[in-house]
Amino acid sequence: MSNFQFPKIFTLICSLLAFVSCEKVALDENTESPSTQPGAPANLIMTTRNGGSGNDVNEGRIYVFNDQGTCVQILSIDANNTSVTTQLPAGTYSVYAVGGNDLSSFTLPSLSDATATSVVTHQTGKLMNELLLKHTDITLAEGDERDLNITLDRKVLCIDDVVMTQMPADVTQVEVTLSTFYSSMSFDGTYPETPTESYTVALTKQEDGTTWQATPNQMLFPSKGTPVVTVSVTTTTGTLGFSYTAEAMLANKHYTISGAYSVTQGASLSCTLTASDWDEDGSVDFNLNNDNQVVYTPVAGQFCNGYYCVSVNSSAHTAVLLAKSKLSYVAPTGSTNAEDWLAAFTDPMETLDKPTGITNDWRLPTITETAIISKDTQIVTFTDAGMSAIYFCTEDDILKAGWTTKADETYTFHKSANGYNSNILLRPVIDINF
Repeated sequence: MSNFQFPKIFTLICSLLAFVSCEKVALDENTESPSTQPGAPANLIMTTRNGGSGNDVNEGRIYVFNDQGTCVQILSIDANNTSVTTQLPAGTYSVYAVGGNDLSSFTLPSLSDATATSVVTHQTGKLMNELLLKHTDITLAEGDERDLNITLDRKVLCIDDVVMTQMPADVTQVEVTLSTFYSSMSFDGTYPETPTESYTVALTKQEDGTTWQATPNQMLFPSKGTPVVTVSVTTTTGTLGFSYTAEAMLANKHYTISGAYSVTQGASLSCTLTASDWDEDGSVDFNLNNDNQVVYTPVAGQFCNGYYCVSVNSSAHTAVLLAKSKLSYVAPTGSTNAEDWLAAFTDPMETLDKPTGITNDWRLPTITETAIISKDTQIVTFTDAGMSAIYFCTEDDILKAGWTTKADETYTFHKSANGYNSNILLRPVIDINF
């Protein structure tokens, strides 16, 4: 019988078992090489072990690259097939292992386009799941039999619990938004700058009537820099928004966001963001109050952070807010000149506090805006004769006065440019961007 040489091969056996949520996933290593005959196959055995009970890693992908950087194999496992075997020539290889309980929420590279710099991306609209990753290099010679030890690193964090307490009885909705977070991960374990994503969770009112809570157990990639925590509280009369820049939120940590609402010296929200490593506890404390930048979520005809919202342009992300009350001014004695009256309004409007974070100037409402303001019973009280208060306003840069009369359910708006007097109210508006 003629002599022949065995092919240069190695066998890769992958078995992903269960992992405990408080530990990394590890693969055992035994580098002892039994004595072999020249030309014997190269065997590489890859096995996972767990450190206790916990969620299963139900899916895995093993990408194998040769020394030229070409992906030569993608080995897949699932809950029903926990081991795979392949044969490849002996040599030096880079192995990238990706694991999780459900990889369907991620876009993973195919054999033809996989590289050592490939990116795993969270698919928009899909619930993000657990994701672990590790890269290692290995050189195999003929006749080797090796056990490879790879510790998979958890590349996501988990939002466990979000709870707000001491909410007023008239609160109808509470939402918490976290931003901004990475939405992809490179094979080298880094996170590309783009794209990014935000996460919003709606809380549910609890039986005590003052606690709002959600337990999303939501996985996310780490925050891109320092994240912003935004809390939107909607009541029967409008929306209050609070924003705070927290410390970086890191992978392999559980996070709980908890807060208590108070209305001392205006609405404020005191929150605690606690983080616990899956094997070590930690915490970050912060307050959301009037000193923080206020978030505006205006709705026309409702109050937004204490200001009546006259109108909203959703496409332009602009809105008009009304001053909280009328302003005092010194009426020009005996003058019917519009310029004199406008001059009398300058100082009161310039010294009026602006909504938090807004830099635009107060101005007189337009005729159209005054028609809205003078009709809304949240703003005005009609007399027994069915007449609203009278407001200074402008039309085509001309100073006018506007008011509404009511007869049963019929409202009629009136305007005039004659007879300015101190009975006409000064209540300016301000434009905001949101």
